[in-house]
Amino acid sequence: MATQEFLSGGGELGERIRQYDWTTTPLGPIDSWPQNLRTCVRIMLTSRQPIWIGWGKELIKLYNDPYKQIVAACGDGAAAGISAFNYIERLKGKPGIRSDWKKTIGDTIFHY
Repeated sequence: MATQEFLSGGGELGERIRQYDWTTTPLGPIDSWPQNLRTCVRIMLTSRQPIWIGWGKELIKLYNDPYKQIVAACGDGAAAGISAFNYIERLKGKPGIRSDWKKTIGDTIFHY
């Protein structure tokens, strides 16, 4: 698969992922992404089901067009490229959002 061919198509979020400056995130430049992340992103972008991926220790968030509607329903239209933990913090206190989140990276305990 060509360097960025895995990002072809994918609707609006595919375009956002292609245009985003990933060098400002722990994921680094797209050309350096590991093959398993590229494969996950390709599956996500071509799916009609809402999917989000949290990658790495900070769970850097990537999602597809169907998931975009879920993000918008939470009152936040820009969640791609940030840590899922930071995103959760932004949502706390909004109507319908749980406030009993828990995070442990060591032995991986995420309660949502």
